[in-house]
Amino acid sequence: MQQLSFARWGLLLTEMVLIVASILLAFALDSWWDERRDRLEEQAILHGLREEFLLNRSMLERRVAQHTKEQAELEILRAATASGRWATGGPDLDAALAATITPPTTDLGNGVLDALISSGRIELLQNQVLRARLAAWRGVMDEVLDDETMNRNFVFDRIIPYYVGEGVPLSGPMSYWSDDWGDTARSLSDDPAAVARLLGDPRFQVLLEARLGFRYHTSGEYRTALEAVDDLLAEIDRSLGN
Repeated sequence: MQQLSFARWGLLLTEMVLIVASILLAFALDSWWDERRDRLEEQAILHGLREEFLLNRSMLERRVAQHTKEQAELEILRAATASGRWATGGPDLDAALAATITPPTTDLGNGVLDALISSGRIELLQNQVLRARLAAWRGVMDEVLDDETMNRNFVFDRIIPYYVGEGVPLSGPMSYWSDDWGDTARSLSDDPAAVARLLGDPRFQVLLEARLGFRYHTSGEYRTALEAVDDLLAEIDRSLGN
């Protein structure tokens, strides 16, 4: 009888061990599956971020190229104020004047990153350095956008009112934004005396120096943004094992 009782308890103990083992195995399988699902989702997120920041880099490069071109035109225009005349053989005068009034605008797409942060799924990224850089990206772009806003305000609040007050024709410079003007665009270069007055005006020279100063500062912000994009892409590739 006692042996039967021991056998029964041994069987119950064996069943308990099997039940506990099966529960632990189920937990382990669930954990493995969740981890596998998270890693697959992380890979999808990383690929989405990579495509987004490659596009952002391309857009920033185009913006920097345009900014550099216009900055060079402003430098030529400023040099012309020293001689009081516009030299032929360089950029068109209207193109240089267009550079003084072009309102800079950079509009990057960050749909993947914004959705990642708002949903809290950024926690799926195992690369802590990448997560820190992604969190800092908005601050980097805010500096660029703040500079561009400062430039636009200076253009619309100072430079364009000055041109209007001095009777400088704006259709010529604005024709570099759009060719809708056609033959109706008026060029300041058609009036050499007006060109000499503009280049010799101390107020214009101060406005031009300020515009260039803003440009120089914005150049630094663009470089910082491009470096930040390159750092982000490097960390994304590292996470992808590229």
